[in-house]
Amino acid sequence: MSELRIGELHQVTIGTILLGFALECMLALAMYCGSGILEHPKDSEDAASGVYQCCVCFYMLLQFPGMRFVHFSQGFFGAPTPKPTTLLVLRLPALERHLHEGMLSSKLLYGTSVGKNDKGQFHKNILQIPPGFCKAIAHSFVSDICTESASMDYSALPELPSSFLDFCNKMCDHDFGLFIPGLNVRIRI
Repeated sequence: MSELRIGELHQVTIGTILLGFALECMLALAMYCGSGILEHPKDSEDAASGVYQCCVCFYMLLQFPGMRFVHFSQGFFGAPTPKPTTLLVLRLPALERHLHEGMLSSKLLYGTSVGKNDKGQFHKNILQIPPGFCKAIAHSFVSDICTESASMDYSALPELPSSFLDFCNKMCDHDFGLFIPGLNVRIRI
């Protein structure tokens, strides 16, 4: 973190806040029989790097029934680059089938997604989610929502695993102080 410029540090901070919110949403969906997808670029094979490998919250969420990782490349769905992707998926049992059916290509293209094109413009639209991928996700949600299990009796929900609740209780902190150690910043009130 010490080698980051102030603008990069701001981006990392905002990204961390947004990731935390997304994790809270996935937790709420898991607790109340919802369905959801959280997309992120696929992490490297190095176990010490990447958001999914180093964030214990993801592995806590994987303890919920129906929660899993799905890895694939968006290049099979029309993206001009391979764009390896990881999804944290809650329920949506037909997602893998819809992804397979929605593939537009059997070969990955190896275009460039960083830098500038021949006109000097940054490659930006190239990283948008391809239509084939969007269609597969939409079909998966429709399949999940239109099943009999979608109208389940919420009074019959199973209790959360005690190991999960114990871990959450240990993470609770009420004394935050006025200093952020990693940033060497004192909070003014």
